[in-house]
Amino acid sequence: KQLFKAYQNAASNIPPIQKETIIWTASPHIGITSKQAHPSFKPLGPKGSNLFGWQYGIEAKTCNIDTNLFSDKLIPYTW
Repeated sequence: KQLFKAYQNAASNIPPIQKETIIWTASPHIGITSKQAHPSFKPLGPKGSNLFGWQYGIEAKTCNIDTNLFSDKLIPYTW
């Protein structure tokens, strides 16, 4: 929560921070999530932020690849 407060304080003092900063958050669970059982895009981050990425899975035994979801709002920033 301290990080959220720091972000919100900075964004209120320097308005371009909120508009120009993209946030990719992590709140992972250990293990594999199947395609059918993937979570809905509900990352936790500062209110009003451009929270476009969410890492939700790590350290699976059979496939040690982190899993992430991204909002389509990220696309204009990637190309």
